[in-house]
This record gives sequence, structure tokens and C-alpha cells, in this order.
Amino acid sequence: FLFLVLFLVLFLPPASTSPDPFFLAFYNATGGRGWKQNTGWPPDSTSTCRAFGIECNLEDQVTGIDLNDNNLVGTIPNGIKAHPMVELIDLTWNSLRGTLPLDLLALPLRFVYLDDNQFTGGLHHINMTFLTHISITNNNLTGTLPRNIFGEHVSILSFSANRIHGTIPASANRRRLTLLSLFWNRLSGTIPPFAH
Repeated sequence: FLFLVLFLVLFLPPASTSPDPFFLAFYNATGGRGWKQNTGWPPDSTSTCRAFGIECNLEDQVTGIDLNDNNLVGTIPNGIKAHPMVELIDLTWNSLRGTLPLDLLALPLRFVYLDDNQFTGGLHHINMTFLTHISITNNNLTGTLPRNIFGEHVSILSFSANRIHGTIPASANRRRLTLLSLFWNRLSGTIPPFAH
């Protein structure tokens, strides 16, 4: 019996694991083979936390995706909702385009950095419940600022160099807000008073 166990351990190939569906789609949709750094990609269910740019908690749940300045080219696919513990997205300085997926905007994110890409569309479905930092400067965002854009916890908010129009919501009067950057847009109206 012991010999059989040793044989199985030493000579049989390990069971294959399938790639994580979202990260496989993400890798393919953003030109993963051409990334500057793609060690461990596309990750499978047992290696996700060892892939470059993926951050995890002690339970091996994905909590962050940090692939800034990594030559990502393409669009972000749907499916990130399979990783509901993600609280950080940093994809700055890439060549990503298209609209932001609704399931990404619905996550209870805390930190979002998407500067210097070519994202389009609006932000009306963004979950501001836990957001503290959000920066999507130098893109092609359109539409108006959502009324809830100044969430209870937000301290840094930057949407400069887009094509956002309309007025600044009165909810900008938030004591936690330390940086608000909206220059080079098409905003109009008055600037609401800010709390001190």
C-alpha cells in the first residue's frame, strides 16, 4: 500500500487546474502576451495570488489588481464580480479603452486609479459606498457627475482632462474631501461651498 501511494505521488502528473475565467478573459482582452510583465498569467485557481500584479488577503481572496504602466491594450471584460473582495484597481498609464464594465463599477472598491487610458462613457453606476480615492484623469469620460459621486468616505477625487459636462453636485460639501480635480472638462454653473 505504501509503495502504491509513493508511486502515485512521484510518477503521476498533478491534476490540471483550469485558468480563472475572469483573469483569462482579462489577459486575452488586454493583450497579455505583450505586457511588460506577465509572470504567472493567466493564473489558475491555485496560482492567482502568485501572478504579477495580483494582491490577496490571508484567505487567498483577490483584493487588488495593480498593473499600472504595463502595456495593457484593449478593453476590460465583464466577470470581475467573481472576485467580490477586490478593493484596489490600478490600471494607470496603459492603453485601455471602451466603457467601464458595470460589474466593476458595482464592486465595493476603495481605491480606483485608471488615469491615462482611453475609457469612455459615464460613471452613473459607480458604487461610492467605500471609495476613498478615485482618479480617472486624462480619459474620454462623458456625461455628468453622478449626484452620489462625493461618497461619505471619499478624500481624493480626480476626473480632470475628460469631457464631463453639467454642474458639480452640491454633495461636494464633504469634510473628508482633501483633493478635488476637475479641470479640462466642460462643467458649468457654480462651485458649491466646501466644508472646512
